[in-house]
Amino acid sequence: MSKQPDKPSTPDPAKIIDAQWRSYLRSVMPANAGANQVVETRRAFYAGAAALYFSIMTGLDGGTEETPGDMEMIASIARELQEFRP
Repeated sequence: MSKQPDKPSTPDPAKIIDAQWRSYLRSVMPANAGANQVVETRRAFYAGAAALYFSIMTGLDGGTEETPGDMEMIASIARELQEFRP
């Protein structure tokens, strides 16, 4: 049984999150994962990506140049992700 029945045959290079999902699917999901597990994991993966995106977009200071606050927010996200890693 295919893990991703809705998967296009050629990845779209503009779909950054999709590329990360495909990598996660190949390297983390067990080969015998059921279709429901794959679907629900994909939903959680995209929900996490959306949460991070909205956190960044609403947390950035206004303007066209990065600010010390912007850089601290990105550093804080990087630290949190590093701490989460097993």
